[in-house]
Amino acid sequence: MRQLSRVEGVRRHILQGLRNGDQRPGAVINVKEIAAGLGTSPTPVREALERLAGEGIVHAGRGERGFSVPRYGARELSDLYRLLETLLQIAHRDHGPLKSDEDIRVSIEDGAPALAVESVLSHVASRTTSRILSGEIRRIINILGPYRIEEPRIIPNWREELGDLRASLTANDQVAKSIRFHTKLRLQQVAALIASVDEDDHGQIY
Repeated sequence: MRQLSRVEGVRRHILQGLRNGDQRPGAVINVKEIAAGLGTSPTPVREALERLAGEGIVHAGRGERGFSVPRYGARELSDLYRLLETLLQIAHRDHGPLKSDEDIRVSIEDGAPALAVESVLSHVASRTTSRILSGEIRRIINILGPYRIEEPRIIPNWREELGDLRASLTANDQVAKSIRFHTKLRLQQVAALIASVDEDDHGQIY
């Protein structure tokens, strides 16, 4: 396998860990353990983490402190949700040809909240004709991944709300309103989301 593709494979593995809760906010990322688990050397793991640090998805410490999963305060997390909403609204206004419901691939029933939300919101990103805008939306979605894990526990009627957003996108009806409502629910629960993450924090994950 070429080095470039190996690094990308490691990057995707780490992102998956963020989505499914294997790596929690505040957790230290152990390069050697990831490398051992994937049967590779530490070098592509470090390169993948450097890429993710450049995207703001993980934090790179100084010196020997290594990498960790960012933990956000209420203002920072609120800003991320608002930024994502702004980008989604722009992408919706700039959308290309409509796609079918089949393009929202992950079922809300699959039991993976971060992945389900990502699938629905990525549907908006995939419709814009701007690659820069689409890439930025996906970056913010990835940054928020570790906090999505808590949403089903905190957001009232989470499953129904996400289903309504998905239906709105499929029908191309009231999309802007649905995106605003999606964001509003999360902004109202930012403190609870952070508290839930803190309660579940078990220190070092990798």
